[in-house]
Amino acid sequence: MATIIAITNRKGGVGKTATTTNLGAALARIGYATLLVDMDAQYSLTRSLRVTAPAAGNVYDVLAKGGTLAPVHVQDKLDVAAATKDLAYCEIGLAQQEGGKFKLKAALGAVADKYDYILVDTPPALGFLTINALTAADYAIIPLQPEYLALQGLADALLNIQSVQQGLNPGLKIGGVLLTRYDRRLVLSRKAKKSVEQYLQEFGDGSLLDTEIRNNIVVAEAPALGLDVLTYAPDSKAAADYATLAQEVAAKLKKI
Repeated sequence: MATIIAITNRKGGVGKTATTTNLGAALARIGYATLLVDMDAQYSLTRSLRVTAPAAGNVYDVLAKGGTLAPVHVQDKLDVAAATKDLAYCEIGLAQQEGGKFKLKAALGAVADKYDYILVDTPPALGFLTINALTAADYAIIPLQPEYLALQGLADALLNIQSVQQGLNPGLKIGGVLLTRYDRRLVLSRKAKKSVEQYLQEFGDGSLLDTEIRNNIVVAEAPALGLDVLTYAPDSKAAADYATLAQEVAAKLKKI
């Protein structure tokens, strides 16, 4: 049965899609059957891997019409549950459906025995798409960029998670906070990291992951070719970081 991880943060541009794509690819590289689920209405994950969403069984079809999820195979041990632009119209429909907050959980339950990990990319908002992802998940990972507004993004993400824990998914746990585009040479990065550590100690029930995703241009270049970083630039710092992250996540989640 798959471990389901929601990659979430209400702040945009922090690396949710890059984390989902490249952590998933790294997990697949070390032998874990992995499914990536695109729950962002901008369907960036689907586009970044150049996946053609099936007419039946894409994420919109499943959530809006009750279809059966039809993952697309992209490489060895890595599949994608693709989205389309129609996903943007799901929010109102889910709000009006009985059990609308549990649609993704039901859909993933039907395929969970085929995978070791399911990673869900979420939109930068606490709407019904994000609620569905958190309701279905066993763990949440929060990507953050080390910048001035990082703490606000973290605080909002923790509040979202706590609200779901209290009502819809008491079993949801925080898998960790991940620093992305990190540059230890910069004072701003180091100060932001220290502030996040202090905030988590005082207010949060999660912790910083040991792995930091270093700032590296290949993370932005890879989607232009429809590739993950490990395929596009296997010798890059970013590829090494995501490979290390996969090992850490696999080990840490067994202990939580």
